[in-house]
Amino acid sequence: MNIEQINTSRILISLCNRDLEEYELTYETLDLKNDKARSVIAGLITAAEKSTGLPLHSGKLMIEAMKFDHGCILLITLLRRHRGRRYRITGRSDCYAFFFDESETMLSCMEQLWLAGERRHRTSLYLTHNGRYILICNTLPCRSFVRIAEEYASKILKGRLICAALREKSKCLIRSDAVRVCCCMKDK
Repeated sequence: MNIEQINTSRILISLCNRDLEEYELTYETLDLKNDKARSVIAGLITAAEKSTGLPLHSGKLMIEAMKFDHGCILLITLLRRHRGRRYRITGRSDCYAFFFDESETMLSCMEQLWLAGERRHRTSLYLTHNGRYILICNTLPCRSFVRIAEEYASKILKGRLICAALREKSKCLIRSDAVRVCCCMKDK
């Protein structure tokens, strides 16, 4: 048996036919479903860990067996965990998106919001291929705002991720104060 470290995550174990006979195994029986083979492989991993100093028991391993004329080779790879990005949203979900099928319905809603004095919210207007959205972000709308918008909107979506996706994939028509801008344009 020969144990050789290839790099910081791979070890090559060469077993000749005599080694396989000692372990009472063949290439065909080297299967992790076989209890005898599993215990032999665990012993080989322990021996490889002692000989190379690689911490093979600290993570997941990929074990590949390759047959050659005078025995077989085991290639053991220590799989490193890939640390992906983790996203976390803190706080309450205070972003709303109100969807309108038609421009007239949306403008009527904006007019009613203006008449009700709902001008303090930071609203923006976005256009998608299937309709228009009024977004309210970073502030919780009061009950009267939501009540008026519910009368006119076809859908109401809530959540920072939804609003962020809409901002990314939609065309921005009015970035801030959409209620004020639309009502001022209507008066002119």
